[in-house]
Amino acid sequence: MRYSHWSSGAFLLLGLYLLYQTADAPLGDFGNYYYASLFLLEGNFSPAIYEPYLFNELVNERVSEPVYLNYTPVPPTSAIFYLPFSWLPLSYSKLFFNLLGLLLFIWSFFRLVETLELARPWLLILLPFLFYTPFFNNFYQGQSYLYLLAAIMEGFRYWSKGWPITSGCLWAIPISLKIFPGIIILFLLFQNNRKALYSTVAFCLLFSFLPLLVIQPTSITTDYYLDLLPRLFDGEINDPFAILYQSSRVLINNALVYDDHLNPTAYSHQPTVATILQLLFQGVVFCWVISHLMQRPSSHFKTFAIVLFSALLLTGYGSSYSMMLLLPAALAFLPLTKCKWIPTMVMVLSFGFACNFPVYKLHDLHLALQFPRLYALLLLLLSFCFLPPVKVNRRVIALLGLLIIAKLLVELSRSSAVASYYLADASFGIIYHYESTKDSLLLEHFNQNGSQRTKVSIRDSIWQDNRLKIVGNQIYFDDKAITSSKSKKRLVRRLNETEILFLSDEKRGPGFYTLRKMPLPWDEQSTEK
Repeated sequence: MRYSHWSSGAFLLLGLYLLYQTADAPLGDFGNYYYASLFLLEGNFSPAIYEPYLFNELVNERVSEPVYLNYTPVPPTSAIFYLPFSWLPLSYSKLFFNLLGLLLFIWSFFRLVETLELARPWLLILLPFLFYTPFFNNFYQGQSYLYLLAAIMEGFRYWSKGWPITSGCLWAIPISLKIFPGIIILFLLFQNNRKALYSTVAFCLLFSFLPLLVIQPTSITTDYYLDLLPRLFDGEINDPFAILYQSSRVLINNALVYDDHLNPTAYSHQPTVATILQLLFQGVVFCWVISHLMQRPSSHFKTFAIVLFSALLLTGYGSSYSMMLLLPAALAFLPLTKCKWIPTMVMVLSFGFACNFPVYKLHDLHLALQFPRLYALLLLLLSFCFLPPVKVNRRVIALLGLLIIAKLLVELSRSSAVASYYLADASFGIIYHYESTKDSLLLEHFNQNGSQRTKVSIRDSIWQDNRLKIVGNQIYFDDKAITSSKSKKRLVRRLNETEILFLSDEKRGPGFYTLRKMPLPWDEQSTEK
């Protein structure tokens, strides 16, 4: 029996076992997809879906135990793609979703491996063990990466056989649903088959704008791509300092961006330096990838795997279940290479470490020890650089250098001062409403325990000033804009004589509001109440 049969069979048996193990697992991320699609099916898909506290309140009305979801990072396209699963009761829907994802993954994995020329196919037996944790977490959370990986592998198989339209349609699915697999378009730019490039872009546009025809009002879709998506690209998602994301952006921000609530232990507050370092890191990765693409490939699949691997390095927020997208790189560099045993074992250990290390246990360690998955990915990057050695093109370095400088100038030109926190700690979660009395604030907030109301004692004077208003997410005083940030703002009030108080999701992820304060412009501070 071929090793492809053994490996596929091992994945299947492991998957069935994990389905049994996770049958009673909590709702997890699957709740985002299921309930958004259910609301669309019922005709109740509204802008509230992209307000985390409103979405959670809508969902918690239908469940017996409190859940804490966040649909904000998910494109509107997902609500259409997951409609078939919303027809089933929740308890059956997640099981069916996971089972179908497993079968599609096994089918596409087997078909792809059968088409590859593997020098050492026995290494395929290691793959179910190396990818155990990502495999498990996809079932536990009800995540979609098995579907995405199946579409990616099938897309490559059809592309290699000269079926550009079919491959473009398949690749457009993960790009439309998760955005960052869009780096596949970079791979296609350097190939001779332009039909695959054009069809991929065309299907991406089709899938991305399909919600305009299905979801009303159309502003839900346009606001996502024009307002929310740029903020997600900047790393604003729930908690931009969470080490679970294991990205270079999070590591740099934890070291060099101070935040009273989310990152009070930063070594220094140097946001400009953090931006420069992140752009340099991205430039190095892009330089490596493009240099690979410009060389005559020894294997198209190896080049494709390198491009897909780089997406995991470039994304600002990774996850354990997204590590399933390392599988093409494992297929490309473990069985296809004839390198010595030591480099091979280094790669095997790096794959296993990146996929299986329990990152959630590292919160109390030194910052340098909290990013093992990122370090394992960087070690894989170094290993790939010598298989074969990459000749870096100087023109690529010059072009990327100019692009980095241009992007840095744009980032610096649009940066604005971050308003100060008003409350002493971040224990209230999402604060979505507040009212003031003579000596207290009544907060309405939401966290993993559901909606709550809390009274906080204050000594400040807070009142509503009719000269303060919010227009286009900017605060105006006497018809003059006094803010310029891209964050969403709500409920602005005067604070004492010289400041203002308002709800803002600045630097915290779209919809994750908290109370912020900032001084009025100097020439307005003397204005009497």
